[in-house]
Amino acid sequence: MKNQYTKQENRIIKKTELKFEKFLNSYDFLIEKLNDIQETKGIAEQLNKDTTIGFSTSKPSGSKIEKTIAEAQEISETYKDEITTILNNKIKYTKIATTMDFPYGEIIFYKYIKNYTWEKVGEKIGYERESVNKKKKEALLRFYKASSEFYKNNHIKSQKITK
Repeated sequence: MKNQYTKQENRIIKKTELKFEKFLNSYDFLIEKLNDIQETKGIAEQLNKDTTIGFSTSKPSGSKIEKTIAEAQEISETYKDEITTILNNKIKYTKIATTMDFPYGEIIFYKYIKNYTWEKVGEKIGYERESVNKKKKEALLRFYKASSEFYKNNHIKSQKITK
């Protein structure tokens, strides 16, 4: 393993690390929003259910509770494309990590896809935290190279399918 990297390699490492940071932030944000939406929708549905107990007539369709339920559904539809993109990225990143040599693919998977702490990554792969952290830059560089190869191969496959 190299200890010194060229300026170009350091740029690639930083770019790849930022890509994962953006991915994890987006993933965490969307999970949080989906949980908020589900919670809001659940509360509104429960309130809606509670207000109809004991009444034989239906309530007006324009109630605040029904509007809240509709708004929660609309918000979840708004995030549908982002969710799909993030989940597709997670699948691609995982596929790329599985093509990488041990322990680099595992470092990428556990740290940058699963967002484990360095200690937890070390536990998962049987390395000390410090050893895993020292291999971080090499793992990011290898991921960049593996992803370039992955996208190149998928582009060639898609060209064959469309011909």
